[in-house]
Amino acid sequence: MAFRSEDDAIGNKENYQDLNLTNYPNFLDSRSETPNNPYRYNKNMRGFVNVGEGEALPDYVMAEYINAALDGVMALERAIGATPMVPSGTSLATIPSVIESSTVTARISRIENGLFDERYGGAGWSYTPGRPTLSSHEHTGLTGQPGKINLVNEIEGVLQKNNVDLTSATGITGADLSVSKTNVSLISDALADSLSKSAGGTINGAVIFKKALRSRTGGDWRADELPILNGTSLLVDTAASAGKALVSGSNTSATQLFSLSATERTDLLFGKYICIVRLKASTMVSGYGLRFQLGNATQDILGGGLPIGNYKQFYFVFEQNETTKPAHLTFTKLATGAALSVSIDSIIIEPIHPAVLDR
Repeated sequence: MAFRSEDDAIGNKENYQDLNLTNYPNFLDSRSETPNNPYRYNKNMRGFVNVGEGEALPDYVMAEYINAALDGVMALERAIGATPMVPSGTSLATIPSVIESSTVTARISRIENGLFDERYGGAGWSYTPGRPTLSSHEHTGLTGQPGKINLVNEIEGVLQKNNVDLTSATGITGADLSVSKTNVSLISDALADSLSKSAGGTINGAVIFKKALRSRTGGDWRADELPILNGTSLLVDTAASAGKALVSGSNTSATQLFSLSATERTDLLFGKYICIVRLKASTMVSGYGLRFQLGNATQDILGGGLPIGNYKQFYFVFEQNETTKPAHLTFTKLATGAALSVSIDSIIIEPIHPAVLDR
């Protein structure tokens, strides 16, 4: 049996270890003994002198020369791969001959120059299940398909408005989206059922106001909506309507409990009003304990007339007109001989007959 001559085999190969007489594809073979990367010297391809002979003798063809050339060819074949001129997925049995237009150079040129053939969604393309293309593929994560897109890590920027079609039957609108994950009402229904700030609207059902209501003919304030003036505190009180009360310090000095702002005072239309204050006191004291200054009226309440322990509503009538408009609308705990603390739960101001007149 004849054996291949490998006297000058090249060691330390990383790829194609059976092709011992070529540096390819790790390096390009070179006849120079001092080549630079990516070239490496290959003595089997020097070709200008026989191994061990003088230069005057003829240049005989050595076995190493042929084997090195064949190893290089086979390494090149493996690097390029089988059927490099045939489109991927095409059966060799259906190709009678390989035409020149299907060279590797031609195929690379189509990609680099944008002349996409049918495999990339160009002219003549039609969808074939299990054969995705650049222009039509699915991110299903299944075998043979690209992985699913991670909307947290792989998406950035703002969705352009022209990508959201709100006019077509398939576009996303408020009729497709819920108000929130806890409110399943559709946005379109919620907007259709809402009041407009500018146009108003009609309310057909019962209305429950859990916060304050303000208008030019009155208003209401819960304790947690009242201004905290010097000497007062907002404290927890389960008996109060908001669960909190505006409380004065327990002392003998005078303390202002509430003052309607200048804007809120002057915004009231002219006419007669009633002010309803829900309050309680910590203890009974002699003399006057509370003073109300409402429009054109000032009224002092005896300390013995204040409710102890439980809230009670007090009613005061006053008039708003050109003369009284700038007047104070305040509640004050008066100076007393014994320590007194007053708690306010809520305040309501509303018109009283005769009707409120415009300015």
